[in-house]
Amino acid sequence: MNKKIISAVVSAAIICGAVPMTVNAEETGTSVGGASVSLPRFSTNAFQNGQSETPMQIPSASTAEIPRSVGRSARSSYPSSFDLRETGGITSVKDQGEYGTCWAHAAIASAEASVMRSNPLVDLSEFHTAFYPYYGNYKIDIGTENPDDIFKFGGNYNFVTNIWSQGIGPISEKKLRYGNLEFFDNQSRVDEIQYESDYRLKESRTFDFDWERSNADVVNELVKRYVSDGKPIDVSYYSNPELCYNYDFCTSNSTKRPRFSNHSVTIIGWDDNYPAENFNIKPSQNGAWLIKNSWGEDFGNEGTMWISYEDESLHEFAVYELDDSDEYMYMDYYDKFMPMQSLASNDEGNGSYMANVFTNDEFAMQLEAISMYIQNPDTEYEITIYKNLQDLSNPISGTPSSTTYGSVDSSGYFTIELDENVILEHGEDYSVVVYAYNPYTPYVIPIEACSYVIDESNNNDIVSLGAYTDYYDIKNKTKSYESFYSENGSEWFDVMSEDLMYSDEDVENMLNAYETEVYDGIDSDDTEALEEAENSVDVMRMLLSLGPSGVAIGNIPIKTFGNPVGAVDFSHMSGCVGMGEKISLSVKDDSDIYYSVNGGEFQLYSEPISVNELTYISAAVDFENVVTRSYIPDDVQLEYGDIDADGTITPYDASMVLTHYSCLATGDKGVLGKAVLEYADYDGNGYIDPQDSSMILSRYAELATEAE
Repeated sequence: MNKKIISAVVSAAIICGAVPMTVNAEETGTSVGGASVSLPRFSTNAFQNGQSETPMQIPSASTAEIPRSVGRSARSSYPSSFDLRETGGITSVKDQGEYGTCWAHAAIASAEASVMRSNPLVDLSEFHTAFYPYYGNYKIDIGTENPDDIFKFGGNYNFVTNIWSQGIGPISEKKLRYGNLEFFDNQSRVDEIQYESDYRLKESRTFDFDWERSNADVVNELVKRYVSDGKPIDVSYYSNPELCYNYDFCTSNSTKRPRFSNHSVTIIGWDDNYPAENFNIKPSQNGAWLIKNSWGEDFGNEGTMWISYEDESLHEFAVYELDDSDEYMYMDYYDKFMPMQSLASNDEGNGSYMANVFTNDEFAMQLEAISMYIQNPDTEYEITIYKNLQDLSNPISGTPSSTTYGSVDSSGYFTIELDENVILEHGEDYSVVVYAYNPYTPYVIPIEACSYVIDESNNNDIVSLGAYTDYYDIKNKTKSYESFYSENGSEWFDVMSEDLMYSDEDVENMLNAYETEVYDGIDSDDTEALEEAENSVDVMRMLLSLGPSGVAIGNIPIKTFGNPVGAVDFSHMSGCVGMGEKISLSVKDDSDIYYSVNGGEFQLYSEPISVNELTYISAAVDFENVVTRSYIPDDVQLEYGDIDADGTITPYDASMVLTHYSCLATGDKGVLGKAVLEYADYDGNGYIDPQDSSMILSRYAELATEAE
């Protein structure tokens, strides 16, 4: 069997909870028939899931090291200090309280900033994001469904990307408020709200230091690029108030390796001249990141603190960007589990092909975009859609569309717009075929996977080595004729065709790497930690000696997005627009666009549209599929209940709310645009209903009485 060696990527720790830390490893890969899969990562301690006390797999993360070339397009210089609070680019400090939800708070703080311009009142639910990775048919099984236990368990940015990419959140804080455990007593509501989302995940970019931290300058410059562009960064670090935290200056610095990180926060600024003397563990130079924490405003400096540039535990940097939940009406996908390993379909490093086959179960639609995970920076891709498939076992047995070419300079999850929309009829079988190439690694196909051992001493029972899923989840929830890979783009292998088995050499390499890293960062005089490391290695060696080991492959995480045929694209999501900003309309072909403002006559679109008041813009190319968005200038200050934004609360506002509710009750979209929905939700429960109308009417009566 062939073996591949690739440079290490930083594995994902379960942050701010009870799950043990993970380790990093140089990856080898096992090969069958030319294909090879990266070897997994393992946790360093027992993972308690109610069934097993053996170390469980936490394979390679989608976070990738940054090659020295990445960041070349960044600015050559930045201000010596920067603070997103001064530009209004960050939401308020929250308090996670007794729960291990720092990872959800850090991710949501980053994501909220991406839509603050359109919705300055945005406030997303940390409870929703923290709960649903552990709930449902595709949950991470931790042996309990008790919400109070789940919220203490922890997580990381992979959890966030996985559920958000499926439309499981994010939702408004109003719909599921932090600390509201009574919500989970209503089982039907728990199920109903799972797949609600007030925004859709457009992308999550991830990056990290290499093993030696030799790319620190590149990573630090990348952090500054994102933050100065209004994109705060989710990051993990080792928090130890007794050892690392200075209460006088609200600072932290650590010499611990990244595998010891135990808390997530959000980078919102920096100061190149922040004094090194202000840290308990003094760094060699000045400079620190400004951090928004999730321990309330009473902690640190009104909820913020400083972490030294040189803190050696910093890792798992992630930036989230949200989009309008109405951007696409249709989505097709198979993957439910986190794609924590990668596949290479050949031995030559010439790139690999991957494909998903779908059936369009919607009405006739235009396929507009796909999404996929990019496991390594500087990956190039070619995307082709094949229509009218004649053979579901052959992803190219149809009519090809034009090919969309591109590259991505970081790792993460990305929505990629097709250069041309592809029209699909109801019931039509189609495929998405992606060729991916990366100059640094052959492992370019992200996959759901679970490594396992066949216990020959116990009736060949399967021992799963997966913390995020197990062998039977992969086998029972992956079907034939869904996901494929290929070396050359012509001969295709179904992911269900056969497991990839590790050779004896693969297993020994994995164990050696595991041993190296399980000892990484342990002080020579820390006898307790050294003993635990030795026991962990012994347990791992015992597990892998039970019999043959391999990896069960699940689906490839390619998703597709579409709209009704003829849908028009808007340059802005619904909500606030800045002074002087205009709304542009577009389609990917040469079709004429017609638009209407505030219900007026449709006219031919020729130039961007100004927004000087509450404005509803409807647009279409064929008048069959009209798209409507709503906008309001950001200098207009609305009062709750002023639904028509005319500066006064009247019975008409209450009537509009009631009409909107009535439309929703009959399955329609309603009459109110997103620009004013926040102000129509008078009782603040996250939904528009008769109670809001009644309260607005009461407010009108109150104001009328005061005027008299």
